[in-house]
Amino acid sequence: MRWSRFWSTNYDKYYRYRQETIKMVSFTFTVHDPAGLHARPAGELVKAAGQCTSSVTICKDKKTGDAKRLFKVMSLAVKQDDEVALILEGEKEREEAEALKQFVTENL
Repeated sequence: MRWSRFWSTNYDKYYRYRQETIKMVSFTFTVHDPAGLHARPAGELVKAAGQCTSSVTICKDKKTGDAKRLFKVMSLAVKQDDEVALILEGEKEREEAEALKQFVTENL
């Protein structure tokens, strides 16, 4: 089965499959900024993610993108009270996830 079709029709199954087969750390957070994740906070998130050696993926609903790319983060169109997930895969994923979690709670 092609991943694109699998991805678009079975997002939840794919997400669970990735968690079971690939070592990764993920967490969710809610955006409390009244303007959502507009340019300035998105830029700050990209800077924080850019300091990570792990790959960082941001997910909202069924859309995902590289959290180290500003246009990918902006294309998710995150509004106030939207729930967003960050997924980290790499050698120092646990430490970097804690640092990103702290950044998100303090700034978003």
